[in-house]
Amino acid sequence: MTNRLKTLHARFLVKVIVLLLFLSIGMFAMKCVYAGKPPVKAKFYDFSEQLIDGEVKRPTALYTDSRQEAKFKRLLKLKRSFFKDMFNSARMPVFK
Repeated sequence: MTNRLKTLHARFLVKVIVLLLFLSIGMFAMKCVYAGKPPVKAKFYDFSEQLIDGEVKRPTALYTDSRQEAKFKRLLKLKRSFFKDMFNSARMPVFK
């Protein structure tokens, strides 16, 4: 190898080592930052001394069946009437 190739190779190795060093320092810093965060606090309620009396109420059929059925028949008619125009426009020379 010539001296020029050796210096280029050495510079490349130095750049790679410096890059790896910065990446490892960055990863270590991020690990320290995230490790230093306090855990999320959870709230606990203790009802051991109190008596809670109540009923569980479910939704009745009145609420669940209140939605009306969708009406798509008119949309299907519009779609069928549009087919003819769509096929005619596909034959136009602009689209070929």
